[in-house]
Amino acid sequence: MLHEENISNPVEMSTANQKKEQVSENRSEPQHVTNSVVSCNHSQTVKTVILMTAVVRIKDPRGWTTPCRVLLDCGSQAGRMQLSDNLPELQETHFGWVVAGDIEDASTIQHCLVATTDPISDLLRQFWELEELLDSASQPTEEDECEKMFQSNHHRDETGRYVVSLPFRESVRELRDNRSLAMRRFLSLERRFRKDPELKQQYCQFIDEYIQLGHCQEVNESNHVTQGVYYLPHQAILRPSSTTTKIRVVFDASAKASRAENSLNDVLKVGATLQSDIFSFLLRFRKHQVVFTADITKMYRQIRIAPCFQRIFWRSNPDDPLRVLELTTVTYGTAAAPYLATRCLMQLCDDEGSSFPIAARIIRLDCYVDDVISGADTVEKAIECQT
Repeated sequence: MLHEENISNPVEMSTANQKKEQVSENRSEPQHVTNSVVSCNHSQTVKTVILMTAVVRIKDPRGWTTPCRVLLDCGSQAGRMQLSDNLPELQETHFGWVVAGDIEDASTIQHCLVATTDPISDLLRQFWELEELLDSASQPTEEDECEKMFQSNHHRDETGRYVVSLPFRESVRELRDNRSLAMRRFLSLERRFRKDPELKQQYCQFIDEYIQLGHCQEVNESNHVTQGVYYLPHQAILRPSSTTTKIRVVFDASAKASRAENSLNDVLKVGATLQSDIFSFLLRFRKHQVVFTADITKMYRQIRIAPCFQRIFWRSNPDDPLRVLELTTVTYGTAAAPYLATRCLMQLCDDEGSSFPIAARIIRLDCYVDDVISGADTVEKAIECQT
């Protein structure tokens, strides 16, 4: 913050005697303003440069003020050069030459100089290639390839469940063994169990349920497999506010043995988004007079998947032998899981829609991931939709 003091007009002087006389005549003027005189010798002639200074008070962040002398006029009469009648002039100052003045020329002509060694025809061709719209029909996207893989690989087992394969990219060949990484992560999890017995109990219940429901199976690592193998590190996510599941076990399919290597998610195709956006979903819900909600239990784990790429380490106690479990269902945490789950829902509508038209309509329009929020105009119709 600056507080400027009173400033007197500058007085031009040429010699020391004139300066003394002038100072004696101006004794009544404020003492805190100084007109400094600097003489410059250009071509054996003496020219006077007038510099105006003043004392100002500068306030620092602590609120203290300090008097300081500042330069108010850095202009100089020592050297001027007029370029032209319609151009600014050059003025020499103690800080270098500066350009000052107005330009009266109102011409709007602009010039652009381009230096290139490429022929003009090649530049024009590159420009039109960049601006050309690609034919989407001739350029299949990864989403199209993912859909094609699903249609050719999915089937239903004897219980009616869908069985799918992971949609791999070509880079799956570069997937390296990450067993040591998964082992280190599991040993770290066991150390956490020793500090938190309640967490260990809930974690063991989760894995035991996984085994009892047939969503994983124990495998022997010594058995030869023709496909690649990937180990999923896993960890616990606590949800104290949840009324159903206080703990969720998350499988880390993005784990890399090193920065230079790929993870499982890096070699998986993500697939297209098949369900409506949340805005359209909620807008349709508000149109119903009578509404109801539902939830698809363990949606991802209702779909079976080809093995080998979803192995985990597990044991209930550190003294037990280390077990290798292979997850046999679509796993939460893999990049393709949302697409595979929702695509199986759409396929179920195609396969069973003629027998259950109301349910097929609700699944297509009123299902967001695994949550169903739908309704009807009357209570009777709402009950019919649920049955």
